[in-house]
Formats: sequence, structure tokens, C-alpha cells
Amino acid sequence: MSGSLGSKEIMAKNIRRHLDKRGMNVKDFATEMDFKYSTVLDWVNAKTYPRIDKIELMANYFNVEKADLIEEYDPAIKDQNIIHGDNNGLNSYNNSSVTINQGTSKENFDRSHDQQIADFELQKEILSYLDKQTEILNQLLLNTEKILDKLDK
Repeated sequence: MSGSLGSKEIMAKNIRRHLDKRGMNVKDFATEMDFKYSTVLDWVNAKTYPRIDKIELMANYFNVEKADLIEEYDPAIKDQNIIHGDNNGLNSYNNSSVTINQGTSKENFDRSHDQQIADFELQKEILSYLDKQTEILNQLLLNTEKILDKLDK
């Protein structure tokens, strides 16, 4: 495993699977997404792991959840998106119990839920970082305006 997001090998298999579904090759995909070809090639050859922002872009492009790229694909499960929005197979959920149809395990649901929490925490960290950068830029702008005012006098 390379980090908490999943393994490079799983990601590579999932990207290839989605490319195959669309009848695309790596070069066409890289061009379509405006990614460097060599970078995408490294992803599909399991040499490197994409950053979360690239995973999000790919998930949006393939119209799947990020978990569908990050987690091991199980062809025995008819609908990999059962938990991710359409409620097919999700009979009930509360803090203590989960009842799921169509072969989706509680472990897969928990893993998906944990990933959503991790994604949320990462988004909070990114927003906090961006807020700090905005404060720095605002201070820089203010200082620049003060300097320009002094030069005008």
C-alpha cells in the first residue's frame, strides 16, 4: 500500500478498466484530460500514484466515485456504486447497523465511508491552507498599495 489512499497497482488496474470501457488508450486519455502522457503512463504502469486532485478529475471524467478508482474492483458485485448514491441495495443505515443487498459487504461500505471522511478531512486541510495563502496575498496587496501611495506622493 502506498499511503492511506490505496495501492498503485489497484489504481492502475482501475484506470485501465475504465479506459477499456471507453475504448480509449493512455495517450488519448492524457490528451483529453490535459495530463502529461508520461504521468498517466506511470499511473497505469503502477509506477506512481496520482494526487487526490487528479483522482477527483478522473472520477468525474469516468462518472464514478473516487472509491471506484482507489479500491479493489470486485467483478462479483454487479453494481460497484450501490453505496455511492443510487441506494440500490441499501435497505437501512444507522450508526449501529447496515443491511446491504447485491453482495456489497459492510467492510466495503465502511472502507468507502472511511475514505469519504479522509477526503473531507483533506478538503478541510486544503481550504485552511488556501485561507492562509489568501491572507498572505491580501497582506502583500495591502503592503504594495502602501508602497505605491508613498511613491505617488
